[in-house]
Amino acid sequence: MNIISDYHIHTNHSWDCKTPMENIKKVAAEKNIGSVAITDHHEIHEIEFFKPFKIKNFESYIEECRKYDFIAGIELGWDCTSEIDIDLDRFDFVILSVHGFEDETGKLNWKKYFDDILFAVNHVKRFDVLGHLDFPRRYVEGFPEVSKEYFPVIEEIFKSLIKNDRGIEVNTSGMRKYGDPNPGWEIVKLYNSLGGKVITLGSDAHYDFEVGERISDATEILFDLGFDKISVFENGEMIQKNIKTR
Repeated sequence: MNIISDYHIHTNHSWDCKTPMENIKKVAAEKNIGSVAITDHHEIHEIEFFKPFKIKNFESYIEECRKYDFIAGIELGWDCTSEIDIDLDRFDFVILSVHGFEDETGKLNWKKYFDDILFAVNHVKRFDVLGHLDFPRRYVEGFPEVSKEYFPVIEEIFKSLIKNDRGIEVNTSGMRKYGDPNPGWEIVKLYNSLGGKVITLGSDAHYDFEVGERISDATEILFDLGFDKISVFENGEMIQKNIKTR
């Protein structure tokens, strides 16, 4: 299948990436990616391993996205308590992410993580998709799937998204690392069973060679799971675009 879009890409506007947009443009053209969103970090939290990084000059950032015909997006990382100090309406596309998942002892706390996400999706007024649900899996030895004991709260998260015409991303970074995306396919199936339709694809690229990686594979699996459309940004709004069949 063709790569319809890649809607999670970082550049040298993010603290953890040194890749200029010019390089992203070149690789995206070589891979014939139809639609590209730049989604650099704007992190509002205090997490030891994840810097509280903020884009300082939004106008310059957005202008550079426009220069290369990219969708001007942003990944908002929020701790569910700090004041959101950014006008999210400035951006074409907004990913809402929760990057904190440790409790006061420094251990992974799945319950707190999912409770925080449920709070976030119900309180952030402007976003398009929820980023890499089950993100902490990347940091667990053996990368085990999320236990189904947490599916009830995940279901509540999905119901809130669906009610408000928002969606999820299938983030292929996990596929490169351990074979499953974020969220894992069982969670994607749950989203589908609840009637979820809004879904984007993103490589979470931090290097130019990662742009578009595993997007085609993920698209094919989504099609097999019953998704016949992908959400993309065109003509000033998010629309549904048919997945091309084999």
